Amino acid sequence: MNLRDLTAILARRWLVVLGGLLVTAGLCAGLATQVPVSYVARSSLVLLPPSLVVGEGGNPYLYLGGLGQALDVLIRKLNADEFTKPVEDAHPGSEFVVFADTSTSGPILVIEGTGATSADALAVMNDAARLTPDTLLTLQTSLAVPENALITITPVAVDEKPTIDAKNRIQAAGAAAAVGVVLTLLLAVRRDGRLAARYPDGRRPRRQRRDPTHTAKDGPARQNGPAAAPADTDATAEDTVPSALVN
Repeated sequence: MNLRDLTAILARRWLVVLGGLLVTAGLCAGLATQVPVSYVARSSLVLLPPSLVVGEGGNPYLYLGGLGQALDVLIRKLNADEFTKPVEDAHPGSEFVVFADTSTSGPILVIEGTGATSADALAVMNDAARLTPDTLLTLQTSLAVPENALITITPVAVDEKPTIDAKNRIQAAGAAAAVGVVLTLLLAVRRDGRLAARYPDGRRPRRQRRDPTHTAKDGPARQNGPAAAPADTDATAEDTVPSALVN
């Protein structure tokens, strides 16, 4: 079956196609209102070099190079179950992820919290951000790093109002639309095939119209054909008078 054949089938079975598309549209609209959305809150933190590198009165933002490896190690630690599980357990139904901000060359860490409500998203994000400096400090003190050589971390930007993530709704509506369109096409093709098998010449037999002169009171309809010849009005008296009177 090529595109031309499919187009012809859809044109012939336009009622089936229209009905299928209307049902699909209604299903998509229902999913768009029923599938819940989620809320996302983000916090950005930047790693700062130790005072040993910056020096007294120096600007730490001039020495951000070389902290990329430390950022990778910290991200690995923050994404471990020993860090994520306690935070997420304190906020059931919420979760967070930690990743490096690839839009900049600086050692910036992004904590993204997701929840069913804006308050949930903010809460899980704030808890993860609050525990991040202590985690970074623990990593360094476990190696006996001196205080003047410690890398620190500080917030750069923190969302005060989460954003709405409608990805689940869009995915559900898109999947329903795809399935609905495919089923509509299959139904139209099947319907056309069944009708083609039943009427090979492509024409349906016309229904016989009922004779308007036929009613239940009058009995069966008159048969088509020449009308019965009328009685001979010129018959003689002898044909109608009984023979005894004639004699």
